[in-house]
Amino acid sequence: MECKTIGQVIGNNSYRLKALLNWAVVNQLDSSDVVVMCADRNSLAAQFALDAGLNTLHFASSGEFSRYGFWYWQACLDVGYQDVILAGDEADLILQAKVQAGFSELAHPRVSIRQRTLDSHLASAKKIGWLHCAHAQAAELLQGGEQVLTRDKPIITLTAQALNTAGQSLLNVIEKLDYQLFSSSLNLISDLNDLNTNQHYALAIPRSDSATIEKLKTILCFTDPLHYENGTAQRSELIKRYYMHILNYHSAGKSFLKHCLFSDNHVKNLDLTPTRNLYPREGGRDHCWHWTGPEKESSIQLCLPSSGYFHFRLKFDALPAGMTENKVRIFLDGQQVAYETIVESSVIEFSGNFAAHGFKENVMLVIGTENMLEIDHKRIGVAINKLEMYVPQDDLL
Repeated sequence: MECKTIGQVIGNNSYRLKALLNWAVVNQLDSSDVVVMCADRNSLAAQFALDAGLNTLHFASSGEFSRYGFWYWQACLDVGYQDVILAGDEADLILQAKVQAGFSELAHPRVSIRQRTLDSHLASAKKIGWLHCAHAQAAELLQGGEQVLTRDKPIITLTAQALNTAGQSLLNVIEKLDYQLFSSSLNLISDLNDLNTNQHYALAIPRSDSATIEKLKTILCFTDPLHYENGTAQRSELIKRYYMHILNYHSAGKSFLKHCLFSDNHVKNLDLTPTRNLYPREGGRDHCWHWTGPEKESSIQLCLPSSGYFHFRLKFDALPAGMTENKVRIFLDGQQVAYETIVESSVIEFSGNFAAHGFKENVMLVIGTENMLEIDHKRIGVAINKLEMYVPQDDLL
């Protein structure tokens, strides 16, 4: 029987493969290891670290600050990101309000943001076991961490944003650190041709740590007695059996892995998401909502786990007292995808197709509310109850 990695079966950029890889990485760590997460707090990697109860430090991207300005920096601080940007060099950046139509932060003073290297900011940290990077400046970030990375030898994982922009400079710094870079199917990436194939996930492992890559290959091995001509029904059943076998492991992050493997529906946690013009959560654990306001346009950063066709459901809970209906426009990554009249308990559904080429994890969802009312000294538009994202299905499931 032929043994492949599961990535060779369900696709190198599959959402479920990324879930399996993150879960497998989490289970190579000691419970005392520190995780450095240069990625969205709703990313798959961050969710697995959270589910496993690991000590995780979250750092936002300087590229997003440059794009969105003051509100984004403040929104990141509000949901628990560190007040430092990690980069390849050190500076104190001045964030200033942009003069553009519809921008409301012009009254805010300039903000100074500390930009630091891994070596300077994490020199006194406990052992780093995992560094996850979804930033475009991955090569520079790693270069600024040569001492810490040599000391701790963490597993390094990189996503599309990092892989598709870094090129040869990333391979050079990986080589300098005495690491090896592997694709999501755990094949060695040795040159630029291997890297320039729309890779959306890669792992860098210390060259001296051959045991870790062998463990990952064993966990992600899919023994396939079938040929493709035997039909997808049998193969699909084998994949599901493999998933059930994986879930028999006594492992960290297993509850989130089960959800990723057998559910296509993910509820976005708005308490961990950078947002603009969205009030703090109200209500209880079983039923909660966020009012839009005080301005008409509310922004929510979405983290996509993979390329492909995504379907979204935005559930509204209520309207302000005295309002019977409201009109809402939805923009996804700058494109209008819906314009509907809503009443209490309305649902707006919309979709987006995100190509593999040039894929980026973070996109912005903008909700434009036509009418606002002031209630108890608070200007509100609509109450958002839930934002659901339906991930692309693997071809064989």
